[in-house]
Amino acid sequence: MQPLIWVLVFLAWVSHADTKYRDEECPRIRHPLHALTEDERMLFVRGYQALRKNGKLKVLSDTHAANIAEHKGASFFAFHAYIIWEAETAIRELGDEFACFSMPYWDYTLDAGKEADPLIFHLNVGADGDPEKNYCMSDPLWQKPNYWSTDGDTCLEGEERPICCLKRSVSTTQVL
Repeated sequence: MQPLIWVLVFLAWVSHADTKYRDEECPRIRHPLHALTEDERMLFVRGYQALRKNGKLKVLSDTHAANIAEHKGASFFAFHAYIIWEAETAIRELGDEFACFSMPYWDYTLDAGKEADPLIFHLNVGADGDPEKNYCMSDPLWQKPNYWSTDGDTCLEGEERPICCLKRSVSTTQVL
């Protein structure tokens, strides 16, 4: 009987406790990228670029790379949800206009059958890289000095390691 009392006390305490993990002004409500306004999408772009400039994106990228085995295990979704939460938190910690930022997501079902020219490529995240320029992205939002890759493995001849252009090569055979 006594354990049941402790369980009830715990449940009563939890039901009245603040359930937020952090003391934040606003909730985290994610929306699909295509449903955001141009200003909201640019807030995402500016936040992501700021994380590249202050080094926090490198920490997140290195953490992701160091845990590549997570892509083959049962913790795939939990691990990636955590990485996204950390990125979202880092953007919120930039303050001011970013204080209530929520990470958007890609609803890839909208692009099924449109792999050659998906909608997401028209929503401020850049398009396919230029094959004549080692697949470097040609969108100014995603070119140096606004954004760059720190993955030395992607640097090609003529690029300064470890700061290389962001590359994207869209598969012509991959189906969403």
